[in-house]
Amino acid sequence: MHHFPIDAWATHLRRLAHSVLGDSLPDPATFADDLGHRRPVDRWLLAWRASRTGTPVPQHRPITGDHALDVQLWRALTHPDSNTLRPDDLRASDAPGPLQPRSDDAAIEVWTETELAALHALWWHAVRDTDSPLMPRILDTARWHLQHLQPDNATNHPWALHVFLLLNETDPSIGARHYAETLLSNCQVMLGQPDRFSALILLDSADALQMHFEMTEQSRP
Repeated sequence: MHHFPIDAWATHLRRLAHSVLGDSLPDPATFADDLGHRRPVDRWLLAWRASRTGTPVPQHRPITGDHALDVQLWRALTHPDSNTLRPDDLRASDAPGPLQPRSDDAAIEVWTETELAALHALWWHAVRDTDSPLMPRILDTARWHLQHLQPDNATNHPWALHVFLLLNETDPSIGARHYAETLLSNCQVMLGQPDRFSALILLDSADALQMHFEMTEQSRP
């Protein structure tokens, strides 16, 4: 489908996102997706995007749902003193697997969305703390998802798309690019383009890929 190098992927995702969002960041106080839905993680993703653009980060009071793993990791990016969970608590283990166990009463779609949203945020924690042992854990978890879950029946939001593209750079034989391409395709099925929430996620993945590309170029002799 999209056989692009990493920097071209970053450009492609950014163009897709801007075609939906325009050039300005949505207002965190009023943001909702195309169906009018708002999730606990939304405001923390928007707070992170604000911090990336130099916009003042909004202050939020805790609400129901803020205890979820994905919310805690996204919140910690802009409010590191607000969490009881430390990202390093999720460092590599002897038995690679998902970041969180799946409870019996959680639908696979809900659990997978939380899991991939957490994986997406954890990548930023790993990049910000280069001494952290998080990156092996992130890649191991992505490999676990490739082996155990199908992206086309899990989530319509492209969380952690960049993680799978970067895993493909490490090992092209395991199908990580196809997983990423399916995530991208899924978020465009309903409207023929990414929904507003997915566009925010794609914009963040574009930044992650661009950062990786620039760091790789700088390290070349």
